[in-house]
Amino acid sequence: KNLHKIIIVLSLLVLFGIGLWIYICPLCNEPLPAPEPVPAPEPVPAPTPESVNQGGSTLADHNTYIAFSPDLVEFTDGQLVAESASVPAVLVNGDDIWVYFVDALKAHQDDGNNLGYKFSSDGGENWSERAMIEIEGLEEGIEPVDPTLVLLEDGRIRLYYYDFPLMDRHDESEIYAAISEDGIHFKVESKVLTLDGTKTDPSVVKLGDTWFMYYAAGSFGENGGIGLATSKDGLNFQDQGQINSTELINIPGAIIVDEKIKLYSCLSASGTSVDGINFETDSTRISKNVVGCDPSPSQYKDGYIMVYKDFKVTP
Repeated sequence: KNLHKIIIVLSLLVLFGIGLWIYICPLCNEPLPAPEPVPAPEPVPAPTPESVNQGGSTLADHNTYIAFSPDLVEFTDGQLVAESASVPAVLVNGDDIWVYFVDALKAHQDDGNNLGYKFSSDGGENWSERAMIEIEGLEEGIEPVDPTLVLLEDGRIRLYYYDFPLMDRHDESEIYAAISEDGIHFKVESKVLTLDGTKTDPSVVKLGDTWFMYYAAGSFGENGGIGLATSKDGLNFQDQGQINSTELINIPGAIIVDEKIKLYSCLSASGTSVDGINFETDSTRISKNVVGCDPSPSQYKDGYIMVYKDFKVTP
């Protein structure tokens, strides 16, 4: 009797399975739905000049200005020379004012074409169109930045520059020189200085028969400082270490005034030296309407000019 019940239950299960198979069989040959496509990850953009961060702002946030002064203390309000232009340097040649800068619109494209310029022949009232200088003889991989220029006694123009890619290595810094007849077309002369660590932003002047190259040593803040290297021919420099000053730090800008070297650190302080290494801080500070960094002073006619960049810190 129990066996009979078991047979009946098994028969019912078989019939249920057959019915279920008949019901779902039309779906057996239906293709499985395609899986939802997985969106491709957004590509990571390559570094651009606009993404190079300097002190809380990008290179493209830096603008270059010029201000005029009768005494290197009181200055006119800064006049805009070029937007997206950083680390400027000024060169006065006759009545012409030449301003060179790292062009944030074209710099760091791995072609060495980093430095732009503009010039004025009417005291800064009007400026030429923005253009790039040319440097013949650059070795592959070298990117000139942080220009400083000197007008030589024979009328030629010497450009000193720092090789930017070395900044990422932090173990060595190299400064080069290039020469030009017209201030636009340069030819590499040689490497003039190799330094340990990150040393940038050279500023070069000549006093007597000695060339003085000041450079930024270390980072901003407590670790910042200004170093000095000297040369007798302007091409072979020997490092002299850090200058003797507790207030002159960060980015230097040098000028010869009354047979002395006047040195600015950003635009926060200045000092004067007779030997180029021991500086006495000036008691009178530069006027507060000139605010920025990377100072480049020069004599102009009966007075002076200061070219500098501003910092527009982005959030």
